[in-house]
Amino acid sequence: MGGKPASSLRRRRSASIGSSGHSWARKASRSIRGMLLLGGHEYPIVRPMVAEALPEELQRALLTEAEAARAHAYAPYSRFAVGAALLTADGRMVRGANVENASYGLTICAERVAVAAAVAQGERSFRAVAVVGPAGANPCWPCGACRQVLAEFASTLWVVVRDAGGHPCARRLDELLPEAFGPHALAEAR
Repeated sequence: MGGKPASSLRRRRSASIGSSGHSWARKASRSIRGMLLLGGHEYPIVRPMVAEALPEELQRALLTEAEAARAHAYAPYSRFAVGAALLTADGRMVRGANVENASYGLTICAERVAVAAAVAQGERSFRAVAVVGPAGANPCWPCGACRQVLAEFASTLWVVVRDAGGHPCARRLDELLPEAFGPHALAEAR
């Protein structure tokens, strides 16, 4: 269905470089183009590929910003204060902190607060987000709702947390939320 026999196609690969001035951003925005062999047929693929991880000094800077944001969290019910720092495509950092509510379902996570603040400032392109919870807690990965909101803007952004030893740990969002629903799904439905 839609694929061409493998013998009629040759394998192609190319990389496209991102427009940001940061070398890590250029490497993080490369894509691999080629063919997927499935059932004797080749299908074209385009998949984001990351050549190298976010530099550790940038991970640490993001975590420091997230820790500063955490100090402003409003968490009187759970006492689980969380801070986030969102890195924009142009290198700015935007902070967010969780805001709880007595009607628990209305609580807003730090990551979504940071996204809302960045969007309110005209930002729409993000490279990374760091999330910090209470000291000594397990790594504070974004919840499913935050992963979905982040994917709306940048499905391949880096998510940075502290591991149990306090060291930076980074994963790409598309690893944490594979096959995400997004704007492409709505476009396909039209």
